[in-house]
Amino acid sequence: MSDAIKRGKEIAPAVKEIIDEKYLPEAGSVKVVGIAGDEIKLSKTKAGKVLPYTLWGEIALQIGGEELYKKVLKDVESYAAPGLDYFENVLGDKKLLIMFDELAQYASKLETYNRTSNQLAAFLMALNGYVRNRSGIAVVVTLAGSSDAFAKETEKLSKVLNDISKENLTQDDVLGVVGKATAGLKSVLMRDASAVTPVQANEISAVLAKRLFVSIDHENAKEVASAYMMTYEKNRGMLPQEATSINFKDRMVSHYPFHPTLIDFLNNKLAQAPNFQGTRGVLRTLAMTVRSIWKEQKDISLIHVSDIDMRNSTIVDEILGKTDSSELKTVLNADIGSVDTSSSIKGGLSNAQIEDAKNPHPDHVLMYENTWKVVFLNSLVGRAEGYTSNVFGVAEQDAIFQTATPLLLPSQVRVALEKIQESAFYLRYEHGKYFAHTEPTINSVLARIRETIESKRIVAKLRSVANDLIRESRVFSVIHNVSLPADVPDNYEKPVVAVIAIDTEKINVQDFYTYKANGQFRTRKNILSLLIPKTVQVDGLKIDDGKMVSLYHEFDKDKEGEKELARAQDLARQVLAINILAENSLQYGINPSKLQDADFRERQANRPQELKVAVASLYTKFCYWSVNGLVKKDIPNVSGDSGDTIIKVIEDRLVNDNELLLDNTDKFAASMLQSLSENYFFKKRSSVGIKDLLNDFLNVGQWPILADKNILSKILRDGVACGIWAVYKDWTDPNDTRPSEIYYQENPLPLSIDLLGSSEFKVTTVAFAKKNGWLDQDKPTDEKVKSVIKQIMQNSGAVTIKGIEEQIKNSLPKADREQVYANIKDLATSGGYAVYKGSVAQNSKPAEEDIYEGFSVPDHDLGENEVLISKKERSERGWLDVGSNELRLSGVDGDAVVEEVFTLLGRIGSLYSRGKATTDIKELDIYGLKLPGGGSLRITLDNAEAIDFKRLDEFFADLHSKLKVSKATSLDITIDNPDDKCELVQALKKIKS
Repeated sequence: MSDAIKRGKEIAPAVKEIIDEKYLPEAGSVKVVGIAGDEIKLSKTKAGKVLPYTLWGEIALQIGGEELYKKVLKDVESYAAPGLDYFENVLGDKKLLIMFDELAQYASKLETYNRTSNQLAAFLMALNGYVRNRSGIAVVVTLAGSSDAFAKETEKLSKVLNDISKENLTQDDVLGVVGKATAGLKSVLMRDASAVTPVQANEISAVLAKRLFVSIDHENAKEVASAYMMTYEKNRGMLPQEATSINFKDRMVSHYPFHPTLIDFLNNKLAQAPNFQGTRGVLRTLAMTVRSIWKEQKDISLIHVSDIDMRNSTIVDEILGKTDSSELKTVLNADIGSVDTSSSIKGGLSNAQIEDAKNPHPDHVLMYENTWKVVFLNSLVGRAEGYTSNVFGVAEQDAIFQTATPLLLPSQVRVALEKIQESAFYLRYEHGKYFAHTEPTINSVLARIRETIESKRIVAKLRSVANDLIRESRVFSVIHNVSLPADVPDNYEKPVVAVIAIDTEKINVQDFYTYKANGQFRTRKNILSLLIPKTVQVDGLKIDDGKMVSLYHEFDKDKEGEKELARAQDLARQVLAINILAENSLQYGINPSKLQDADFRERQANRPQELKVAVASLYTKFCYWSVNGLVKKDIPNVSGDSGDTIIKVIEDRLVNDNELLLDNTDKFAASMLQSLSENYFFKKRSSVGIKDLLNDFLNVGQWPILADKNILSKILRDGVACGIWAVYKDWTDPNDTRPSEIYYQENPLPLSIDLLGSSEFKVTTVAFAKKNGWLDQDKPTDEKVKSVIKQIMQNSGAVTIKGIEEQIKNSLPKADREQVYANIKDLATSGGYAVYKGSVAQNSKPAEEDIYEGFSVPDHDLGENEVLISKKERSERGWLDVGSNELRLSGVDGDAVVEEVFTLLGRIGSLYSRGKATTDIKELDIYGLKLPGGGSLRITLDNAEAIDFKRLDEFFADLHSKLKVSKATSLDITIDNPDDKCELVQALKKIKS
């Protein structure tokens, strides 16, 4: 106002929509006097003497300076109201605007100081009388709107008046002084004054919109209001009744672009602060808010309480200063976020900002910061009265109403409010209200403790929880905190689950099944399963059509699992912080009795359980070696279940996949036993030691897993009882042809025999035992039959199948055709013999398709007129292809040639390594070598070069030291273009001669 009066017509273009230019004075033609009653002093000191300082003296000083002041010195240095001379000298016919503010407070000070408030009333009466008929002078006075205008300021005014008074004034005394001083003023002023309320509360938004915005889009206002009403209607249960009332849409349109709750908040709450200056403070706050929104170019539909920019230092100082809430700046920085948050808070983010970063709103709205800001702003007024004040704090429905938009839904605001109890330091929910407190909550202390907890302690806690959760069961042993193959021993006799540590980043599954400590090879791979967190990157083996192919990332880190791990880490941090506070509460300034609060006790009870659930939910993958090689299986998310459940899920999965054999109180099914016999026990052998069989269950990855090694004993006994297997004691005398102790269906196993405790017992199929005559004491063994066949062939060289059968019948009458034919095929398969279609005496070589030897024999059905011929006989008949320069050597039945060549093989690698042997070997076939366990071995090399023998040096040395020549051992060796300088060639020629 004063600026407009001073500049007059000079600013006419700028105010043309408010006032016509004809009403504006010429620039500088009007003198403006402004006096603030709360600031004007009551006395002054001159030459050591205290003199009155009066309101009328201040008027003279502002109008005419020291010169005019001295001219009316007698009047202005007296508390008595001046006479007409004063007005003539000071005011005269000048053009003046005289403005008085806070005049009631000045009157109260006068009354307290020297009981002269009546003189102020007399002065105003004289002033009114003088200017009444002078058009060039205007007087403007501001007064409070009610008789209890100072009730809200009693404490402040009491201090002012007590500084003046010689007596100690009580609050009642102060109110009495105010009442007396203002009563006279109002009586005088109301005689001639025109009372004006510049702006009504409900007009503020319209006035400010007019002043701040070029134009208002009323159609858009209706669209926005409709969108809000739709949101409110869908969420009416979370909002006050007003939000869905018939008239509220019109109210939004009329207040556009301000949300009505913002205007209500400013008028009904902030304006109640003594220093907020009512409507002026509201207008000032709205103007700063709009300026900030425009500057930041925020895309919002309506301006809410939550849009008051508390990161703007000017707005913060204005609001906190006018509400005497400067001590809440710490709350603002720590919980909501403000100017000093980045520099004063560890990490540079407030608690609300942290929550927004952890749980971002899909439309990038600051869900937590906006919601918590509303709680903070609603806590600035009425703090002294606390819960009982109607203006202090905010109920849940009102907080949602002040914050929610079509983008930030009421349900999301509620989530943000509920998070206050857990994550805010100073914001609280008590007595049905959300509000800010100057004292930190237990949350703040816990937060500080959480910040000090190192990562290694969190890892240790997570590991500890996993260890407690996943425990050994009846079937499985458990190894915890596994990161490397060396962490898993190789001496278990029951299935073992290796639990990969929750902090492990990456493992190679194949390494765990290949190696153990110190890089040694793992043997007991079949009983090992790996339980793996979903956050661990796993390199494994891909199975493609049953074939192993190269290593690849079988399953990468689970991206959702990363979030779950972060949640588990956060819970671990919380649990550790709760435990630390519970043990040392006094060190953190918390009374131990405070720890008995229901909220803390609930957290103390629930967080460890939530942590267990979080850790259990991470272990969703396990690997084991199945019949198809290494496989990975998923475990259903057992969430709140115990670690025992995880182990039970693994057990059930393996049983359902026929990978785990449990102890069965009933007899094992014959079909299952037959499957074991055909697919595992005797798939590639005819008999096996029981100790070796147990090792196969432990070591061979493709085999089923025994839940307990004693199950093998029951399996064997059930298999013998149902006629599938025979168990016998092995023999060492080479002259024996059958076991002296054998048990089968008709000769049951005694319970006194400890099958697993002795290394003497073996198991075979009943069919194999029958074939070898073990179950019929008069039937010859296969070894005996082969021996007779070899003798026949040595005598004749070529004999029909029927002829061999007849000759065997003469010496071994108990040998049947099936046994004879089987042994003929064994000899022709293993080497040294062949079967052909033709006559015994023919000299012409049979066609290729009519000769059967080696691996073509087993699938051929022998005919009684076909002929068995020895390799020696074939050679003499010229049926073997011998080059013009070829060295060929053969030995049969463990003869001297076999013995000498086998001895030579023991040092063949050395000959080649020292350069003494250089010749390539076209063919080397040695069969019937006796293994330490009684079995046999065949070795075939084709087109082997010198470099091959150098690299196989140790192989042939071990072969010679650990295997033996038997009567069944034969060999063939062929060298093209032998070099007579080669020591190997020389040695072979010597043996041949």
